[in-house]
Amino acid sequence: YFYSFISKASDEQKGTLSVTRLQLHPDPNMDTDNRLGKLEPESPQSPGAESQMSFNVYDAKISGRDSFLGALPSSASTIGFWSDHHSKGKMDNFTVRAYSKRIRQLTLFLAVFIIVSMVMTALFVWRMSYFKLEDKTDEKRHLEQKPIVAPRSACPVRAEAVPLEPLPISIEEALIEIERALKEVNTKDDTIAIMANVVYMDKVIWERSYGKMNRSNPSAPNLSSKTVFPVASVTKVFTALMLYKLYYEKKVKSLDDPFKKYMPKFSIKDPFNSHEIVLREMVSHMSGIPREAPCLKEMKENLCPDNNTVMLDRIKNLTLVAEPGNKVSYSNLGFGLLGQGLALSQNVSYEEWMQKSVFDPLGMHDSGFKLTPKLRQRIPVGFLGKDSLQPFEWGWANPAGGMFTSLEDLAKLEITLFNSTEEDDFLSPVLTEEFFSPAFILDGKQFIGSPWEMFLMNGYIARMKNGFVYGYSSNIFLFPELKLAFNIFNTGSCKGCCFPSVKRLLIAFHEELTARDVKQQKTIQQQEAAPYLGEFFTDDVPTIRRVIIRYNEGKMTFAVDNHVFRLNHIKGTTFELIDRRKVDCLIIALMGINHERVHFDPPGSSPDGVSTGFTVFGFHLRGKAYFRRKQL
Repeated sequence: YFYSFISKASDEQKGTLSVTRLQLHPDPNMDTDNRLGKLEPESPQSPGAESQMSFNVYDAKISGRDSFLGALPSSASTIGFWSDHHSKGKMDNFTVRAYSKRIRQLTLFLAVFIIVSMVMTALFVWRMSYFKLEDKTDEKRHLEQKPIVAPRSACPVRAEAVPLEPLPISIEEALIEIERALKEVNTKDDTIAIMANVVYMDKVIWERSYGKMNRSNPSAPNLSSKTVFPVASVTKVFTALMLYKLYYEKKVKSLDDPFKKYMPKFSIKDPFNSHEIVLREMVSHMSGIPREAPCLKEMKENLCPDNNTVMLDRIKNLTLVAEPGNKVSYSNLGFGLLGQGLALSQNVSYEEWMQKSVFDPLGMHDSGFKLTPKLRQRIPVGFLGKDSLQPFEWGWANPAGGMFTSLEDLAKLEITLFNSTEEDDFLSPVLTEEFFSPAFILDGKQFIGSPWEMFLMNGYIARMKNGFVYGYSSNIFLFPELKLAFNIFNTGSCKGCCFPSVKRLLIAFHEELTARDVKQQKTIQQQEAAPYLGEFFTDDVPTIRRVIIRYNEGKMTFAVDNHVFRLNHIKGTTFELIDRRKVDCLIIALMGINHERVHFDPPGSSPDGVSTGFTVFGFHLRGKAYFRRKQL
C-alpha cells in the first residue's frame, strides 16, 4: 500500500494551516493476497478500494508532502489499519469505547476545573468583601476613638509636696495595707525579719518592724529603728554622692574628667581602642569595666583585704567587657575604683572622707564600714533559705557595697537631699536635680542613673537602689518631686514585698496632693473679678487679636481663640495663667505660657471703674504686648 494525499488547500506552499485527506491505495509491487490472506482471508476490505476510514491531519506551517510525512508520528503508519480478523462492528465498538472513555475523562476534567474555578471565585469574592468590611470597621473604630485621644494623652497634673498634718485618711489607709502585707510575710516565714519606713518632706511619717534579731533565740530583741543592716549596693548612692559633692566643692573640675586624672596608676586592657574612661561613665555603669573586683583571696570576715597597689596590679591584666559610654554594664569593680580613686585624689581613705563629709555633717551616727563588736550586736542574723549567715566587711571594695547603716540614718540623708533648695545646702539645687536625673534610657520605661535604677510608676520616675548580700536585702525608693521615700530592709528573701507597697503609697500621695492642689486653687468673688472681665484686643501680636476674660463659679478664665486657661489672682492687679488643658505635655511645654504673669491696668484709672487693659511679657518676640479693652 502507499499513501496518497488529496489536498483541500489551493496552495501547498502557504504557511497557513491546510487540511489533507489521507487515503490508502494498494502497492502494485506488493503481494497483498499472500500477506493479507495469511492474516485474515475473509477481510471485507477490498484491496484497491478507497478506505472506509479517513481523518483530517492539520499541518501548521509545513510545506511539501515529504515534510508532512516526516512530521507524522511513527504510530501514524498504523492509523486506519485493522487486522482482518476484526469485523467492522468490532472496530466501531472499540472506537466508540475509546472515544467514550476520552469523553468521560474530558467531562471529569471539566467538572473538576469548573468546581475549582467556582471555589476560587467564591474565595476571592469573600476575601475582597471581608477586607473591605474590615477596613470599614477599622475606619469606624478609628473615628469612634478620635474623641477620646486627647483625654488619654492629657498632661497629668504634677502635685507639689505640701505639709500633711495630720495624715489624710487615704494615706493612713494605704499605710495600714502596707503594714498588713509586711506582717503577713513575716508570719509565714520567720527567716524574713523586716523593717520599713516612709519619709515625707522633712520627717519620718511611718515606721514598722517585724521579726527578731535572731529567730533561733526566743529571747532576742525585736528589730527597731536603731537596727543596723549591711546595705550592700545601696552604698553606691553614697559613692555617687561623693563624686557630686567633690564636684560641687570644685575639687573635681568636671564630671567628664578622665578617671585616670584621679588615679594615675589605673590601667586596663581596651580592645575597643576607645577614649579614656570618664567619671560620668563610671558613676552610671557605662565604663565597660568588668563586674567584679579581682579580690581573689577572700577572708572570712573581709571580702577584699588588699590595698590600691595590689588591686591596680591585678586590674591592669583585666579587659574591658564593653566600649566605654556605649551601653550599661553593671560593675562593682567600677564603683570600687571610683571611690578609691576620688579618695586618693583627696589624700584620705574612702572611709575617712565619708565619715568627715557625710556621716558627721548629717548626724548619721549608726553608719560606717568597720564591723566592730558593738556594731555587730546591732545587726540581725541573716538567712539564705534556712541557713543563717553573718555579715562581713568589704575592704577595698567598700565603695561598691560595704556600708552598714540604719533606716534612721538613711532617712537623714533623704531629708537632706529633698531640702537642698539653696546654693549653700548640702548640694546645690541644680546638682541635686542632676544627681536624680537619668543617664541612660534602657527601653523607654526603665533608665539608669547615677547610680539609680529608674522606672516609670504612675507618671513619676521612681529612683530605686537595691542592695543584696548573702542573707540580707535593702531597697530604697525615692520620688524627689514629691519629697517622698520608702525604705525597706529585710533578712532572708522577701519577694514581692517592695513594689506593691511602693505603688500603693505613691498612688495615695498623688491623689491626695493633686486633690489638695485643686482645692487650693484660689477663688475670687465676682465683685472682685468684675473690673477685669470683658474683651481685650491687641495689634502687637500678629497671631493673637482678641482675648476674652470670663467669670464662672469663683474662677476666672482667659480664652484665646479655642484655648482656655485659668486666670489666678496673685496680688494687687497681677494675675497668673494656669495651663490645665487636656493636651500632651509637650504642647504645654512648647507653648511656654504656664504661670505667665498678666499685669492689669489699675481699675481706678477709668471712669467706670474697670481695667482698661493688661500687659504680658511672653506673647511676643520683643518681650512685651499690650491688650486694650474693647470700647462699648
